[in-house]
Amino acid sequence: MPLFNNDDLDLIEQKGLTPEEVANQIDIFKKGNQYVRLESAATLNKGILKLSSEEQQTLKQKYDLAVDNLKVAKFTPASGMATRMFKFLYFFQKEFDANKESLNAYLNKKKTHKLREFIAGIEIFPFFKEIDDELQKKEIRKTPLNKYRIAFINLVLERFGGIPKGLVPFHNYQGEVVTAFEEQIHESLHYIKSRQSIKLHFTIAPENATMIKEFFEPIVSKISKQTNVVIEIEYSHQHSKTDTLAVDENNNPVRNDQSQLVFRNGGHGSLLHNLNELDEDIVFIKNIDNVSKKDWHEKRSLHKKILAGKLLFVQEECFEWLLKIDDKSANRKELEIFIKEELNLSHLLESSDQQFFEACKKALHRPIRVCGMVKNEGEPGGGPFWVNKKGINFLQIVESAQVDIKNKKQKNIFKSGSHFNPVDLVCGLKDYTGQKFDLTQFSDPNAYFISNKSMRGTPVKALEHPGLWNGSMSLWTTIFVEVPIFTFTPVKSSNELLRPGHQVY
Repeated sequence: MPLFNNDDLDLIEQKGLTPEEVANQIDIFKKGNQYVRLESAATLNKGILKLSSEEQQTLKQKYDLAVDNLKVAKFTPASGMATRMFKFLYFFQKEFDANKESLNAYLNKKKTHKLREFIAGIEIFPFFKEIDDELQKKEIRKTPLNKYRIAFINLVLERFGGIPKGLVPFHNYQGEVVTAFEEQIHESLHYIKSRQSIKLHFTIAPENATMIKEFFEPIVSKISKQTNVVIEIEYSHQHSKTDTLAVDENNNPVRNDQSQLVFRNGGHGSLLHNLNELDEDIVFIKNIDNVSKKDWHEKRSLHKKILAGKLLFVQEECFEWLLKIDDKSANRKELEIFIKEELNLSHLLESSDQQFFEACKKALHRPIRVCGMVKNEGEPGGGPFWVNKKGINFLQIVESAQVDIKNKKQKNIFKSGSHFNPVDLVCGLKDYTGQKFDLTQFSDPNAYFISNKSMRGTPVKALEHPGLWNGSMSLWTTIFVEVPIFTFTPVKSSNELLRPGHQVY
């Protein structure tokens, strides 16, 4: 019996996939997760660079002198909705029944600390005035106070819970409310400006495209007039060809009520295709919610420039060595020092001359990423590690889902990590001849992740492509640099808007 019927084949073709590619996804489900093999955590001076003040200044100057002759952009995944920011409020809304208990009694329960913090900080939130004004129009006053608090929470969820995260108010500057999208522009003026212009690329959900574009139009015009800088905003969507099949517990394709195959979003690794379409020399990558208030922009941007300066330094060295290898003028001893000390590729030193230069050319002819790493202060997520592949150790960013936690040794190595990945990357996308790399050729197809989901109450399995900065960049030249913790001010929960880096009085 054929695996796919004619309707299936039509749907697969519409998505830009082939039957063979979808069948391969089923084979991946059958194989199960393929975990990385951690050798050790990357630490200071063992995979992570700690730059001196003098080195930082030199690298900053290098970038400042070069930027006007470069095509620079910032790439920001921004398709996520704000729902998760208010997850604990949704839980409260669903669980709390004013007819059965008072708000005070509910707050005295365990595990309501986030809700208590939210209520205590209500008047500090950047969206307070907007919500309060609306409640006043509805004649909902602060007396009785608890009735007001409940109404405030309900209106916050109604107003912001179902919109893109980038459109949520993040800061309030004496009455001027600024969203995460706007802060991304303001921050970019400090480090991606090239010849009085900046370029930002946001990946967004197609259903939100009109809303976001209409929001940006007056904002871009206003900031551009204030700064005399041309602001170019680009958008793209995850390609439907990166969607992945959902299967049941027996690895059979799941079908919906119309007997159609069910496909799911392939995770942020799908964005490798979007990144691959950019024609920039240097691309900065960061998350939509990792922004700060304006008076932090300049000192945060300093470290973006330092990372970019390091990228330019390494890139120039790689290009020079590639040209020398081509014309056979490369000095092995000098190249060995660069390979070992700058690129952490000591395993290449054991080769004979001919094999050494061939291996070096392959190793040097890759896209380059310089990644800022902050000290781990208990944040969930991935970090920098040495990963063993076929007996050779490489630097990689590793998420917890990539590690076999059931293996005690692997679990302990992962937990020993001293640094955290804040998604602070600077990428060089062109080779020494000025041509764009095909980034899909430097991804590890085996670094996928299988997760358990639910569809209409039925367990299903979902397949996520190798993460954009994990498996999708697995074969890049990777350099880790320690950056200060203040460069990382994410907003995963609404309450983080009450933290340093966001509070604006």
